[in-house]
Amino acid sequence: MATEGQGANCFELRGQGVTIKYETSGYTGGHPRYQPRISGEYKGQKIELEGKQIRQVETEIGQMVTVDLGFEPDRATKTLTLLIPLVNVKGGSPAPFQTDAIITEHLTSIAGPDLVKGAIQKYRFESLEGTASTVLY
Repeated sequence: MATEGQGANCFELRGQGVTIKYETSGYTGGHPRYQPRISGEYKGQKIELEGKQIRQVETEIGQMVTVDLGFEPDRATKTLTLLIPLVNVKGGSPAPFQTDAIITEHLTSIAGPDLVKGAIQKYRFESLEGTASTVLY
C-alpha cells in the first residue's frame, strides 16, 4: 500500500510483444531483497534477471535500466534499456505513464569493434505504456 506522494518502486510495462515488470526491490522466497528485478517477455524471449544483471543509471531524464538480451558471436550483442521516469503515486492507485524501450545492437567482429566500419551501435525505439505503483515490503 502506498502513502500520499510516495515514489514508485514497481513498474509494469506493455508494448507490441513486450510485457515487463521492473521492481527496484522486493521479496524473493519470503525474504526481503534489496536488489532490482526484471521479469517478463520481450518479443518472445523470456526475461528473468536480478541484482548485478541489471544496470541502472540515474540521468536528468529519468533512470535508465539496461539488461543484456543476447549476442551473436563475431557480429553483435543486444541490450534492452528502459527509460523509467520519476513517478509519484498518490492515493495508493497505480499511476499510468508512457515511456520508451531502447534496443541497442552493439556491433563487433572476430577482432572486436575496431574492424566494424561506421557506427558501432544501432538503436531502435519502442513505445511502451506503463503503470507505476509503490509496494511496501
